[in-house]
Amino acid sequence: MTVAKPYITLVAPGIIMSKHDGEHLPDPFMYRSTIGALQYLRVSKLSQLLHCPTIVHWKTYKRILRYLKGTITHGINFKPC
Repeated sequence: MTVAKPYITLVAPGIIMSKHDGEHLPDPFMYRSTIGALQYLRVSKLSQLLHCPTIVHWKTYKRILRYLKGTITHGINFKPC
């Protein structure tokens, strides 16, 4: 993903995912392990699909990585309540 084109939006507009989207990945190991690495982000929908990931879900995950690449200088600000 180091040479991937960055995205300015996290997820494509209007996308609603379900476990029935697309063709199943032949080996879901990479999907599961990399989703685990992104748990701190808003990837709850992708996390719900860990038991049965598809190509559509993998493409969405890669879009998240491209978004992160394009916003790496934005940082995360934590403010006291």
